[in-house]
Amino acid sequence: MALAFVLYGIYFLIRTGKRIPQLEADWEGDCAFMPQVDVKDDVVSISNFRDFHWRTTRDRDEIWINRSVKIDELENIWYVVDHFSSMKGMAHIMLSFEFKDGNHLTASFECRRRKGQRYDPWKGLWRNYELCLVWGTERDLIGLRTNVRGNKVHLYRVTSTPEKKKALFLELCHRSQQLTTNAEWYNSLFTTCLTSIVQQVNRITPNRIPLTWRYLLPGHSTRAALRLGLIEDWGGYRKTVKQGQLEALERKSTDDEFLFSKMIRERMPESSTNN
Repeated sequence: MALAFVLYGIYFLIRTGKRIPQLEADWEGDCAFMPQVDVKDDVVSISNFRDFHWRTTRDRDEIWINRSVKIDELENIWYVVDHFSSMKGMAHIMLSFEFKDGNHLTASFECRRRKGQRYDPWKGLWRNYELCLVWGTERDLIGLRTNVRGNKVHLYRVTSTPEKKKALFLELCHRSQQLTTNAEWYNSLFTTCLTSIVQQVNRITPNRIPLTWRYLLPGHSTRAALRLGLIEDWGGYRKTVKQGQLEALERKSTDDEFLFSKMIRERMPESSTNN
């Protein structure tokens, strides 16, 4: 395994040369703007917050709004697993932050594509996409995957203390600020939706999530998260997965973002802790 990574590193340097990541380019519409995140006292304000209305994957209303929340009102964090491929290990991971006032802010580390580019895991190894952190409504980021693409999506409630929930939210806010001013490369192995989240968690609690092969196959991350006590156990692995899956009921279209967020949680168990 070590030899394989060394060989990849050598080939990577030869193939990619001196490519430099860019902040300005002719970007695809869904990643056209980087979120501008401002943290002041207890209030986080985000501009370029995505709230697209999707009819099909190509037919959409591209809407960017402003959103503000109070950090002290953060109630829950949800671990979102989007199984977008028939390959069990392939999945996209997001985090959704639930606030007491009904707001749900979904954070999604993604590859930033230029016009005409489509995501390809192989191309993602060779500095073809920049890294971006998209913030948006659940109706947009989750609804796109459940209602439009028809993917299997699961929601799991994260287990943590109130202090560490707030710390993780702020870490992602600061990460957004970094990516707004300093472009970075996306990498299909080392800088992905999952590894980027793991990095932020381990900044708060060092070694909270140990190195595992499941980093490379996010579709298997639920089992690891359950074993490490990162998400709530709703009756063992199989029952937790079944309980967390968004069924056909949640695929009904709604223009109300707050109703959508309420609807996808109707079958979810109440929190098992007071943390």
